[in-house]
Amino acid sequence: MMRPVFDSWKGKPVVDIFMECRQVLEDMSFQAVRSWRQASGEVVGHFQVYLPDEIAYAAGMLRVKIRGTTLEPDRAN
Repeated sequence: MMRPVFDSWKGKPVVDIFMECRQVLEDMSFQAVRSWRQASGEVVGHFQVYLPDEIAYAAGMLRVKIRGTTLEPDRAN
């Protein structure tokens, strides 16, 4: 069964699909996470190498990679 998000991509150029994916990835408001939580879904934050996909999948959780900011530090010791 195809998920609804894929239905909206039918007939679109691949470049447009990649741009939509990039917008979601770079969105720091985490709208996808908010939607998941509003639907009573559990979310687990993790660092990229520390959580196998299978663990979150088996628990029915949405995996969210915790990453650093893209801002440059303006003060340092």
